[in-house]
Amino acid sequence: MSEAHIGVPKSEETRRKISESHKGKPLSEETRRKQSEAKKGDKHPLFGKHPAEETIRKMSAAKKGIPKSEEHRRKMSEAHKGNIVSEETRQKQSEAMKGKTLSEEHRQKLSEALKGKIVSEKTRKRMSEAQKKRQRK
Repeated sequence: MSEAHIGVPKSEETRRKISESHKGKPLSEETRRKQSEAKKGDKHPLFGKHPAEETIRKMSAAKKGIPKSEEHRRKMSEAHKGNIVSEETRQKQSEAMKGKTLSEEHRQKLSEALKGKIVSEKTRKRMSEAQKKRQRK
């Protein structure tokens, strides 16, 4: 486009044609770097802004129920491995689960998943003690 046309209003059709001609065109590394720098930190339009509670709820609801790929699940698993959960958090999780019963289908799936798993003697003893404790109640 020549310099004579810069600043001149363009029709919707002309804008559409220009847009179509640019689609799929690869950008140079320099252009990509410049675009990245132009939106970093306080130059980003959302810098310092926080979504409203309602917006957060809507975003959360939109993500619910979408199945994650095996790769995504593996990456999430790797990210959480080695995390040490505090005793306080364990207690909260325990309290949250108390009184809830698992469906028969869920119990079957858990049973199948754990069959054939080799556990240490220490773990077997702890499991045995826990079972005895539950039976006494």
